[in-house]
Amino acid sequence: MGAWGHQPFQNDTALDWADWVLETGVATAIQQTLQHVASANYLDADDGSTVVAAAAIVAAACDGDVAGLPDDIVPIVPHWNPGADIVQLARDGLSAVSGAQSELASLWGESSEDALWRATLEGLQGRLRHDRVSPTARHRP
Repeated sequence: MGAWGHQPFQNDTALDWADWVLETGVATAIQQTLQHVASANYLDADDGSTVVAAAAIVAAACDGDVAGLPDDIVPIVPHWNPGADIVQLARDGLSAVSGAQSELASLWGESSEDALWRATLEGLQGRLRHDRVSPTARHRP
């Protein structure tokens, strides 16, 4: 049985995707993931899980809060500045994941923990707001 939790990296798909991030490079992996979703009409659960994971990494790069990220991802976050275009793609991706054309939203809607999952997405959206992004957090030692 696979992992299934409301946090971004509490599922097998996101953890496997994190391995791909390490192999591919954070900037390339996140950009490819978010751009793929931006062009999709419907998001399957796996794509939705990777978008949430990507948004969590983008949020961590913006505000410096690495809690909940896989241990092997944490060291790369301080060295990456996602840029406003990637932050916007992450926000748009989260909106798509929580929308009507998302299998993941549908699956969570059937769960007793749907409110926790939606709160996680809202928390990520809040961390990605332009007025909350700290330029100094991106360049901390």
